[in-house]
Amino acid sequence: MYRRIVILGMPGSGKSTLCVKIGKALNIPAYHLDRYAWEGDTLVPADVLQRHVTEIVKTEAWVMDGTYEATLDDRLARADLLIWLTDSRWRCILRVIRRYVMSKMHPQTGDNPDMISWEFIRYIWQYERHKTERLLRIYQPHADHCELWRR
Repeated sequence: MYRRIVILGMPGSGKSTLCVKIGKALNIPAYHLDRYAWEGDTLVPADVLQRHVTEIVKTEAWVMDGTYEATLDDRLARADLLIWLTDSRWRCILRVIRRYVMSKMHPQTGDNPDMISWEFIRYIWQYERHKTERLLRIYQPHADHCELWRR
């Protein structure tokens, strides 16, 4: 059974939702890296996020969502499963817009700020083209112990 799981995907692909479901189903802690990477509407320094990730991956069981390339190698070094969510760009953009609207109606704290801009939409649109090859390169050295599921 998988006990250390990394979930990747573009914004709006359902990473956090799946993370919660897997955590509950397997009775393991679910970690959303956005909660560690943001203070208000500001990204924390990379070393702060790295310290959090280092502590989490030392534990025996976890499911963690978030791309954050700078910490990915450390997460994959301990992971036994990588779930890579590959949804359509349009669907992800619509989900991000819906999440933004919902956050304005029901404000929450503790996650990354729900924001929307043309730059963010462009990031989602170009995610597969710009991120896939780099993320696969980071994953490749871990392929012997970390299974890859693309969904």
